[in-house]
Amino acid sequence: MKRIILLLTLSIVLAGCNNSDPKESESSTNNSIPISITSDTNNQDIAKDQDTTKVQTTNESKDAVTYTSYDDAKFSLSYPSTWQSVDLATFNNPVIKYAVSNPHPKAPFADNINVVIEPNTSKAASAKAIIDGVVEYFTQYGEGAGITDYEQIDFKAKKYANYKAGILTGKYKHSTGVDVIMTQYVIPTEAEVYSITLTFSKEYYDEEGQDVIDQVIDSVKIIPSESATVTPIIDGKSSDIGDLVWNTSNIDAETNGNIQVALEYLLTSSPLSKGKQVDNERVYKAPWEYYGKALTFSGYVSIADDYPPTGDSYLQSEVVIITDDDVIVDFIGTVPSGDIKINDYVSITGLVVGRTEVDNTTGGTYTHLIVVTNNMDQ
Repeated sequence: MKRIILLLTLSIVLAGCNNSDPKESESSTNNSIPISITSDTNNQDIAKDQDTTKVQTTNESKDAVTYTSYDDAKFSLSYPSTWQSVDLATFNNPVIKYAVSNPHPKAPFADNINVVIEPNTSKAASAKAIIDGVVEYFTQYGEGAGITDYEQIDFKAKKYANYKAGILTGKYKHSTGVDVIMTQYVIPTEAEVYSITLTFSKEYYDEEGQDVIDQVIDSVKIIPSESATVTPIIDGKSSDIGDLVWNTSNIDAETNGNIQVALEYLLTSSPLSKGKQVDNERVYKAPWEYYGKALTFSGYVSIADDYPPTGDSYLQSEVVIITDDDVIVDFIGTVPSGDIKINDYVSITGLVVGRTEVDNTTGGTYTHLIVVTNNMDQ
């Protein structure tokens, strides 16, 4: 559970599509994140549908490649004008803000660019601290996500305004057998981490990809927030959760992005006070009805683990309880578990973010209700 949660957002950078025919972009299927590439989607349609964004074609070119600029309230960048925008609804993750894909790849792998903005949960001041964790993840666990033989090629520190940004370049072999070059431009601010990831087949990279990378990275502009915008949660209720956008369509806490949403509040707020106690089975059955509300759960402790602080992790503890009506509640803590021990009867308050399946010792799975908290005191 710890590894999955720690690296939840890192999996976003694994974007890459398997194409049975490189020329048929409509048949693309993403290895880690589903990318939908449709021939009737264009940047002008997106500009009309989103009032806060602007897509503008430019005449700038490098090696005969023309570029289009994308602008919204948080960032802007340029990308090849022939590339197609990706429907963000296919990601089911609110931290992914924009993505484009090459409709005519040179190998059975759809070259792509995506932009992620997420809370700076580790409070890392430099990209190097974040990137070290990324490299460790790809090296140790990449094979499970279709990445084999990952190897860091280069890291370059790059100052962006007053921020210690950096560029990581790595290579790996995709599950299709395609050699892939992945470049990640990471800009950590006080409240957020901006990640621009460019993932190309080596064939595309060697022919024109490096020029595209230089153009895209040089074009990036960000508008950082001084602090995460959240809505106060008082007495288990939120008067207006409009500032916190919860994913209600995907119940799986490992993939729905709601952990990050909860962290936007918990990492900048005081410890949660006692919340509202409701029917545990009702919350388990329909957790989306309780997103944005501080709830208190009581039960006997079956797991109580603390984890040493690291530069790339917000996870300090995990406490699993079984309630009186046999609901398994899995608390992910941004603070240590304190005096909590196995078999203690405890009451803990947190924010529900969904459910997930957890392997058990008999070869099956248990379904856990996942709750994020910044207060383990009883």
